[in-house]
Amino acid sequence: MISRPLMLALFVLCSAPALAAQEGEGPYLFDLLKKPSYLAAWKGMLAGESVPDWVSHYAKTFDGPATPSKSVAVGSETYTLAWACKAHELWRQPA
Repeated sequence: MISRPLMLALFVLCSAPALAAQEGEGPYLFDLLKKPSYLAAWKGMLAGESVPDWVSHYAKTFDGPATPSKSVAVGSETYTLAWACKAHELWRQPA
């Protein structure tokens, strides 16, 4: 089971400063992970954690469905919210 903090960390790259969004849309997660600071934060979040297979695959390939990131204020800090989805599972709804 994924811990709640890890799940939040997967969505918010909390150790990296926010990027300025252009026209309301920021870079995709796979583009952010090309930057050394974001990649280091990503690897740090996953180190020693048990995650679903699709997350492990994304962590190695950075290949999967994603949407543009956005800036999110948390207290006095601004973070970049970026996410990816499990490939071929977007259409499924919980029963």
